[in-house]
Amino acid sequence: MVVWATAWLLAVPVVCPSLGQVPGAADRVEGVPEAIPEDGIGLWRFDPGPGWERDGLHPSLIALRAAIGAGLLTDPDALLSAKILLALAQVGEHPHRLVVLGFEARPVDARGGMVLERLEAVLEIRTSRSHLGLVSTLQALLLPPGGTSRQRLRVTAGVDGKAGVEVAEFVRSDLPEWAVFAWASEPGVFTVSFGRGAMERWIARRGFDGKTPRGLSAMRREPGPRGRRVFEAWVDLNALRRGFPEAFDESRSLRIFDAIGIDHAREVGVLARRLGGGPGPVSLDWLVSSRSDPPGRWWSERLADGSDPIAAEASGGGGRADVLVFKNRLTRLEEVASAVFLGALRWESHVGQRVRRRRWLARHGGALAELERSLNDRVVLAVDGSGPVRLPGIGVVRVGLGPGVRSERVDSLLDRMLSSFSPVLRKDRKSGLWSIVPLGPDRDPTGLLRIGAMGVVEVGGRPAVVAGWSESALSGL
Repeated sequence: MVVWATAWLLAVPVVCPSLGQVPGAADRVEGVPEAIPEDGIGLWRFDPGPGWERDGLHPSLIALRAAIGAGLLTDPDALLSAKILLALAQVGEHPHRLVVLGFEARPVDARGGMVLERLEAVLEIRTSRSHLGLVSTLQALLLPPGGTSRQRLRVTAGVDGKAGVEVAEFVRSDLPEWAVFAWASEPGVFTVSFGRGAMERWIARRGFDGKTPRGLSAMRREPGPRGRRVFEAWVDLNALRRGFPEAFDESRSLRIFDAIGIDHAREVGVLARRLGGGPGPVSLDWLVSSRSDPPGRWWSERLADGSDPIAAEASGGGGRADVLVFKNRLTRLEEVASAVFLGALRWESHVGQRVRRRRWLARHGGALAELERSLNDRVVLAVDGSGPVRLPGIGVVRVGLGPGVRSERVDSLLDRMLSSFSPVLRKDRKSGLWSIVPLGPDRDPTGLLRIGAMGVVEVGGRPAVVAGWSESALSGL
């Protein structure tokens, strides 16, 4: 199997020469396009502007990619977690957009299970760099690791007759039609599609008239601060209702929608606007179009206020990081996060976990409320793109302690609450910081899936609760 895999990797540039191409100069890469086909039902678009790309993946993720390819992660959960982490990290290295064009599913049982019957989506990665790293990541994600799988993988390549674009396609006989992956490498853009034939249809529609779904256009016209839209997400929930109506009946999906208040929404979206020309204060809005209102009418809630003086102060005026300032709503955050988590569980697990949460609140709810009162009323999120995973919203969170509050007391409150989640959450005795260890050393021998660092540290000579991707992310505070 190892010999076969090696031969396949060597053959890829021959089968589809464009996969190894080096795109043209950086000026051939413009911003991430805003228009999508009028029948699109979902969009995730990240456009941080010039200077975002770096020369390659973070060293820890290069090691993770090698571990996946070498078959070191034999535990199925560890392997899946590693692949998801690697995929997200690779996409976040570049400006990109994900466009969903079709979705259909059906219930598999009365407990909320789902079978996906149709998915058509396209991921466009805009980059002026070589695409070889992207191909390497695709290989790690799709090839059987270390010869442990008997599943056979077939690669086909063809040329779209109209556009003259070479397309490579992964085909596995044991997977359904929606799980067919294809990709194409062109100067300035690397495209991955999901669903058989999705790539060809996408290429053929590149000359569409530029009409964007009405709901998305209306959302973008909503009043808000002027600035570059560095991130936006939009979903047509009515399209999901048509593709999977059972999800809006008694199901896990409905419980999740209810938890975040969109069970009666027509469309939902998020807009992040950078107020200056470069990294700095950012405003974040949550937008909902209700089915009880006329189409095109939206209401919005400002989640992060870029005009808050704290945002300008935290950004330092040097354009080093995007800064979002949120209100301190710790107890509300716990309520929503718990409701989403419980809603995602099958009913037999949902009941038991709901009882456990009630017991946890009975023991630690007072400590949670005291912690919220002990912290300042503003929470600062700084996103500078220096971490391993560079997706929207991933950065360093910081909230200072209130007047007269001792750091020892806050540290004690954190210990009381977080120790109840052991061994998933663990505290390093040397640094005093907590981290997430989802899998033990027997399931993750590489130790690469240990993420996060949180605790009380000194920031500018003042104690604060901080959280980031790792200890190194907090060392410069």
